[in-house]
Amino acid sequence: MGAPTACQKGFMSKAKQVALKGTIGWDKKNGHQLKGTFRDLFMLRASRDFEFFGFRDRMCFYVTNGAPKRTGRRGQEPDYRLALRIRTEFFVALERS
Repeated sequence: MGAPTACQKGFMSKAKQVALKGTIGWDKKNGHQLKGTFRDLFMLRASRDFEFFGFRDRMCFYVTNGAPKRTGRRGQEPDYRLALRIRTEFFVALERS
């Protein structure tokens, strides 16, 4: 594997910021914490056309899934639901260990 691209470096920087501070900053185009049913999730924009979803636990950020950017909340809702299911399964497995 070669050196990280600028896109990869930017994504890692955003993930680290969420892990440490619980926020991505003031510019929503970089990503944001979701609301409502999905409030435990974050969306991080890796590029103009692709987003990653994940959650924070303690001082770590866990990436659950990624998807091409779709318009509107309803367009992304299946991706949000998948991320939430993965998050739930993570904590269930953690309790069992």
